[in-house]
Amino acid sequence: MRGFLKNEAMKMSNGDYDVLYALVKDKKLSSGKSFEETLAPHFGGIDKLRAIEREAPLLTMFVPSLPENSFSAEKWNSESQIPFVAIRLSNTNDVPIISPEGEEYMLDSELIPSYPVVVIKDNERMMYKGQHGYELLKSERVLTNSEGVNYKFVDDVFDNELNTANLHRGVNLRTVFDYELDQKLHDAFTIHNPADGWQRDYIYYNITPTNIVSPLRYDFVETITYFEIVDNALTIYRQISNAVTGDPYAREGKNNSGWTDGNFEIRANAFVQGRNGIANVPNSKYLNGATLFNITYRSEKKGFWPFRSTYYYINTVTANPQHINMPLVPWDLSSYSTTFRIDFEETDNPTIVTSKITQSAEFATNFEFNIPLGETAKVGLKFGASSKFTETKELTVSQTLTSNPLGTFVINFADKIITEPYDFSKADPLN
Repeated sequence: MRGFLKNEAMKMSNGDYDVLYALVKDKKLSSGKSFEETLAPHFGGIDKLRAIEREAPLLTMFVPSLPENSFSAEKWNSESQIPFVAIRLSNTNDVPIISPEGEEYMLDSELIPSYPVVVIKDNERMMYKGQHGYELLKSERVLTNSEGVNYKFVDDVFDNELNTANLHRGVNLRTVFDYELDQKLHDAFTIHNPADGWQRDYIYYNITPTNIVSPLRYDFVETITYFEIVDNALTIYRQISNAVTGDPYAREGKNNSGWTDGNFEIRANAFVQGRNGIANVPNSKYLNGATLFNITYRSEKKGFWPFRSTYYYINTVTANPQHINMPLVPWDLSSYSTTFRIDFEETDNPTIVTSKITQSAEFATNFEFNIPLGETAKVGLKFGASSKFTETKELTVSQTLTSNPLGTFVINFADKIITEPYDFSKADPLN
């Protein structure tokens, strides 16, 4: 059973070393029995075990990574190491813990074990059908156990299987293999790259040098696919991590290291200037601390026996590129300007404040109602033979009171989707 737990934890199904009981209970162990069948005799039978499951549908076993590589899922020698069992409670930070010999005691919240331990807790990254807020989740996949209970991830960022399927195997997330792209994107590059044309002309309008009149197609949506913190990661971490507002933070001090629970809310506000004004198209993703940052610690021993203790301090912080997949809108050039502005922030406080920004934008005018097509069509490549015009508008921007700005960038309709063909000679031969 220890080997089974280790292997399931290593899958990091929700981005952490969590094993949600309801989704693994029917899996077979090396003995040929299911996990549930193996546990049942210790709980007075299957019926009592299932009653516990119904009472706690998010019951989870967590294998923590402890300081100085003293224990983790990777380092767990499940053949010989019998772990202590800790229980995370909702009404106290102190942790009841049971030794392999069955002794019970309370672990002070400031202390972190240096010995093998498995934590019993609720899963904070998944929800079950019937739980308040479940129906509001927009996560892509629904997981169903043998009892017919549906589960969703709180956010797709925690769905490791989904993200692994989407994740490019290279270092630069802007780089993808050719077979991972829709054929129309390949065609847009082939058609418009030689003449340095607008690839979105073909993607949204099917416009080519030989087909210059076409209406908008709604097959594609502008999407922020990933972002990366490229500045000093330690500075950004210090800026956005705030224990008071519930952000994750890396614990430092006496016998203390590792991330607290909680998530950073990374919010993108896309300002889309239309002919009738400017619209704010917001989208958010939740990322936990260990997903967004890699932190290493240095340790120091201080004090004199018997009060000598180990203190942990942050040594380095690096940032991980993130797949976020935030859809915006199809780029209807007859209604929207040729540029979108996108502001990124880390959101802390739900209190909203407003401010005003002024933004100038260019609009294409080469659109007309096409009688044979029966709809408005774009006429000509780029701006066509007609002129463009510039308009300046004022927008009231809503921001959270204590948000931390992370950056602003502008994308243009003329920007390339594919910048160059993928060089297969540089591909990882193992993949």
